[in-house]
Amino acid sequence: MTDKLTSLRQLTTVVADTGDIAAMKLYQPQDATTNPSLILNAAQIPEYRKTD
Repeated sequence: MTDKLTSLRQLTTVVADTGDIAAMKLYQPQDATTNPSLILNAAQIPEYRKTD
């Protein structure tokens, strides 16, 4: 039996309305948000900050 996300992929385009890179890797959407506020929120996540 397939899960709901797999079933939906057969019928529609899956997109991510998030800047969360981990979620995008997990769900592998075909498109992602360009919403600046969501990208800014994701940039505040410590794991995504660049370290020298």
